[in-house]
Amino acid sequence: TKAELSVLLCKRCSRSHTLPRHSIPNRTVQEDLRYGRLLSKLEVRNIPSTISNATQHLKSIDDEVVVLQAKLEGMMELKRIVQCAIDARQALLAPVRRLPDELLAEIFSLACGNGEDIEKRWPMPLTLSSVSSIWRDDIAVSLPKIWSRIRWNLRSKSIVVDRLPLYLSRVGNATFTHPVMFAPLCRDIFKMILEHSGLWRSLVTRASEFFDDFNRRALPRLEKLEVDVEHLPPGDSANGAVFEGAPLLRHLHIINYSRLNFTAFHFHWAQITTLSTNCTDAYLCNVLLVDCPHLVTLMHHTRSKGDENLPITAHHTLEHLRSMTVIVSFDGPSDEYCWMLDHLTTPRLQS
Repeated sequence: TKAELSVLLCKRCSRSHTLPRHSIPNRTVQEDLRYGRLLSKLEVRNIPSTISNATQHLKSIDDEVVVLQAKLEGMMELKRIVQCAIDARQALLAPVRRLPDELLAEIFSLACGNGEDIEKRWPMPLTLSSVSSIWRDDIAVSLPKIWSRIRWNLRSKSIVVDRLPLYLSRVGNATFTHPVMFAPLCRDIFKMILEHSGLWRSLVTRASEFFDDFNRRALPRLEKLEVDVEHLPPGDSANGAVFEGAPLLRHLHIINYSRLNFTAFHFHWAQITTLSTNCTDAYLCNVLLVDCPHLVTLMHHTRSKGDENLPITAHHTLEHLRSMTVIVSFDGPSDEYCWMLDHLTTPRLQS
């Protein structure tokens, strides 16, 4: 009615909650406030009791809401339980359950792609292996290659430390897809994968502590190496011989090599096909290229041409060189880098 507001709570018993007339918002109150009408003494005496009655009704409404919310939450929980039961029964009919393990293994491998950040909340290998014990024990654990695609960037170092042992326990004999990185920041993580050095394909090291931790382990699958040798003591044959055990090493990126005694660092130079350097032109030409006759790609970041005490004297014929890039980072005449035309013969150079 116009004098009351009511909410039906139960259709079966017609139970409702009714708001009495004196609790209903009065239009004249808003008008009195808008136009600044002053109340009479009688109105002033009546307002406190009106407020008190309305407050009691507000409390009764709150109590009713609490009861209804509890019932609603109970119904939502029942809904969740029933929906889970429906989903579970539908899952029993899912076509994927009838696929042979061999086909599922291929799907798993494709789903994991080229590897995901191990720091993601749910990396794909962990997601797939968490679906069921069969998917975990019969398929995911038997696919070392999806675990060997380890990738991390140390945004959340604690997550890497927690998850890495699990990944390593499942990597089997699969070759690591992404570079193993050594830096002081991740030294403890590096030590966790040392025993798997035989599975590394690519290694990046930018700190002298690497040689202490590595201790001349085998590197039978290492193909790519990026190494900063600035802190390697000249003549230190023990450290310099670290990479002699890398028979497949083909791609070499050397930083700060010009500060190192050439005889102190041992590579299978003749097998290197890609060489990236950051040193003087004279050091590259007179020292490094002497033992790299099979280069296919050369990338050279030149600090300077050299000085009078170390002129460019050697001449090399690089029969297999296809690509050469020279980056000049010093001021000088425009023909300063033309030394290569006088000291290199590259009959198969394409770019």
